[in-house]
Amino acid sequence: MTTTDTTTPTILICDDDPRRAAGWRDKIAGIAGIRSFDYDVVDGDELVTEIEVLSRRRDAARDTADPSDAPSKFDTADIAILDYDLTPDASMKEDYQRADDQSTFADLQDRLRGNTGEMLAYLARCYSGVGYLVVVNQGVADAAFDLTLQRFASSKADLNVSATELVSAALWTGQPASERFNAWSWPSLQDAAELWERRHAAITLDGRVFETLGLDPERDRLAPRQIDVLTESLSDVTPTTPVNLNSVIFEDLVSSSLGLLPKDKQPNPELRRRIAAAAVGRWLDHWLLPGQNVFIDRPHVAATFPSALPADTADVNWKTPDAPAAAPAPLDELEVAAQTFLERPAWRLSQVRELARQHDIPDRDVEMVFCEDVSAFRPFDKAWEVDTDVPGPFSRRYVQKLDEVHYYPLTRLYQ
Repeated sequence: MTTTDTTTPTILICDDDPRRAAGWRDKIAGIAGIRSFDYDVVDGDELVTEIEVLSRRRDAARDTADPSDAPSKFDTADIAILDYDLTPDASMKEDYQRADDQSTFADLQDRLRGNTGEMLAYLARCYSGVGYLVVVNQGVADAAFDLTLQRFASSKADLNVSATELVSAALWTGQPASERFNAWSWPSLQDAAELWERRHAAITLDGRVFETLGLDPERDRLAPRQIDVLTESLSDVTPTTPVNLNSVIFEDLVSSSLGLLPKDKQPNPELRRRIAAAAVGRWLDHWLLPGQNVFIDRPHVAATFPSALPADTADVNWKTPDAPAAAPAPLDELEVAAQTFLERPAWRLSQVRELARQHDIPDRDVEMVFCEDVSAFRPFDKAWEVDTDVPGPFSRRYVQKLDEVHYYPLTRLYQ
C-alpha cells in the first residue's frame, strides 16, 4: 500500500492473544508525539483466515491450488506488527470470541499451532501489498540489546523487537520518554512506511543495484558476506567466472535468500518489485549499514574520523535529521549516499577517509565514544567495549550498559 499525505496510515496488529494485541494498540496510540494512525487488530479466527488467504495465494502461485480473489488486510496495511508465537495457550480461552456456532477454542489452537510471526511476515511480504513488517518477541520478550548487531539479519521481517521495545517512545519517534534505551539500529518506526515506499518507488526490476545505490565495487570494499547474500542465487557464477557486482539487478534479489524461498514463485511483476524493494531495504539495514564499512553515518564519522565532523558530541541528538546542526563541518562537502534508501544520512566510507586526511583532528578534553544502545556519546571510562559480529574493520563498538536492559550474548561484555 502507498500512503499519501491525505491518507491516515494503517497499523495492522496480529496476535493470538486479543488482550495483549489491544494493549499494544492502546500503548502505541498513547505515545506522546506520535503521528495519527488507524489501527486494526487481527486475532482468533480472523487471524486464521488471514494466514489461510496468504497461504492460498502462495499455493496458487506454485500451481498447487486454484487462484482466489479473497482479500487480505495485509494488502492495505502500511505497518504490520506480528507476534512471533501465534499458538494460543489455555489462558486465552476466556477471551475467545467464536466466529460462528461451529467454532471452538480447541479448533483455533489446532489451526494456529506451529504458526509464527516470522512465517507470516514471509507470506505477507511475498503475497500481499503490505508495507513495513515488524516481528515481536522472537527469542526475547523484555528490553534486550543484541551485542552481535547481527542476530536478525536473516529475518524476513524488516524489524525485530521485544514487546517492551514495541511500545516505547524511542522506537516510534526516535526520542526517548522516561526510558533511556534507544538503540541506534532502530528506525523512527512512525516514519518507516514512508521509507519503505521511497525504496519501492526508486527501483525497477531491471535496474542495477549498485548503480542505483551509488556504490562502486572497486572503491567501496564490501565484505564477502555482504556480497554473498545478494549473489548466492546467480546462476552464471562459477569458480572460473566470478560475480560481476555491477551486473546484479533488483530482479536477482527476488530469488536471493532475502526474497522468495527456493520452491516458491511470484509471477506478478508488481509483487516481485515489492519483494525486491524489501530485500534491498533489509540488505542495507541489516547487512550493509551495521558494519559502517561501506556507508558510514554521522555519529560514527564523528567517532572514527573526528577531523571530518569535529562536533561537540556530548549534547547532540543524533537521531534528528540535521544533527549536529552547529557550525559547518568538512563532511558537508560530501554528497550524501543513497539518500532515497536510507532513513538517516550516511556517506561513502572511501570518500570520508580521503576527506579526513585533509583536516586536523580536533582537541577534546574528554575521550568520548558512541554507545549503540543509547544513540549517544559517553565518556570512554563510562562505556563498555564489545566485539560485535558486523563485517569490516569497525567491529569493536561501545554500549552504556543500562540496568533495565538485557544484553546478549553476555560474554561479549567481558572479552
